[in-house]
Amino acid sequence: MDYFNCFNLPKNFEIDKKKLLKKYYSLQKKYHPDMNIQCSKKKKKENLKKSIYINQGYQILKKNFTRIQYLLKINGFDIKSKENNNILDKKFLYKQYKYYEKLDQLKKKKNQKKILNFTKKIQLLLNEYKKKIIIQLKKKSWKNAFIILQKIIFLKNFTKKMK
Repeated sequence: MDYFNCFNLPKNFEIDKKKLLKKYYSLQKKYHPDMNIQCSKKKKKENLKKSIYINQGYQILKKNFTRIQYLLKINGFDIKSKENNNILDKKFLYKQYKYYEKLDQLKKKKNQKKILNFTKKIQLLLNEYKKKIIIQLKKKSWKNAFIILQKIIFLKNFTKKMK
């Protein structure tokens, strides 16, 4: 069973977060160890495992970024899988090199205004990719969504290095 099934949600990017929260509370009320004090040790252990699973699922599905990663994972595109790392946009790899090169040049010149403008440009690009990934997820175009996710992850990490 996956987290979407656990919460009776469709396997889509867009979910009903109120339904997710309501189902989360309902399941935790049923399986949380504090709600099952009278049970046997074996049943308490089973309920604890279920409660942990429910909590993990809720934490993943409630946030857009982790929900995207999970949705891709259950469709065969795990960002942590080494075999999926071969699926790359070769042009974007070159752009990554260019972004680092430009950032190094700007930092050497200590031009804060240009660094700020470059940061804004990268942020706009990141926002554009966030819109594109949602389109690909709606189409269930998992491979394209995965390639965009790789770009988003790179840009998120890159913006941290820009500071």
